[in-house]
Amino acid sequence: MMVPQVVHAEATVGHVVLVSGAATLQQISNAPVEAKFGADVHKMDTLETHNGKLKILFNDKTLLTLGANTKVLVTEHFYNKKRAERSSVYDIVHGTVRAIVDKPGDLKTNDVQLQTPTAVAGIRGTDVAVHAAGKSARMACFNGAFKAYAKSNPENGVMVKTGEWTDISGPTPTKPLPVTASALKQFSDVMNGESVEDILNQLGAGALSETPEKIQPQPQHQEQPPQLPYLPGGNTNTPSDAGTGGDSPTPPGE
Repeated sequence: MMVPQVVHAEATVGHVVLVSGAATLQQISNAPVEAKFGADVHKMDTLETHNGKLKILFNDKTLLTLGANTKVLVTEHFYNKKRAERSSVYDIVHGTVRAIVDKPGDLKTNDVQLQTPTAVAGIRGTDVAVHAAGKSARMACFNGAFKAYAKSNPENGVMVKTGEWTDISGPTPTKPLPVTASALKQFSDVMNGESVEDILNQLGAGALSETPEKIQPQPQHQEQPPQLPYLPGGNTNTPSDAGTGGDSPTPPGE
């Protein structure tokens, strides 16, 4: 006698808080559906943009922004406030992602990773952007610090600190350098828009509870015209390309 297999739905771990243009969500074993404001996001969901942008706010206050033509798998996301534990893995198949990762001071376990097909950024409480194209990855840090390394050679990583970037296209990341306008141009479509605090204010109290209530659609904040990427401290000016010791390496995908 055949016993039907019961597939249990994954718990909700976040919500869509901004959709601009064409984007889809795909829950495991299901077909992709159009991403809509307030939609639930689960572990093992696939997030994909085409000509648009997508923002996801997770229950640990991590804000993930996907630029155009980007595909990300929520491989792992575990957060338990009472047990002070967090473990997340976001696999960037291709495209551009910015992650603003909150770091509660009382976490006993805190392991968050942004992965590309060939590289990893291990972060704790960091504002980081990653551009993945083929076997190359560019990573920039806007606040905090993270360890960047190639999957093939995890022992030889580098620490990327506030205002620095690195490229990984081989077994060893490039030496972190100060960010420049040319180094950051790969991230231009993920640099503007609401902060975590802006979104929490719009959604109201309880939006990130352990058993989140369904987020009710709110009038979406109109994004401002594109500006130069900001640096920590609110400075909208990036250092000029002069004085960096040579031309910046060609961005991935160029």
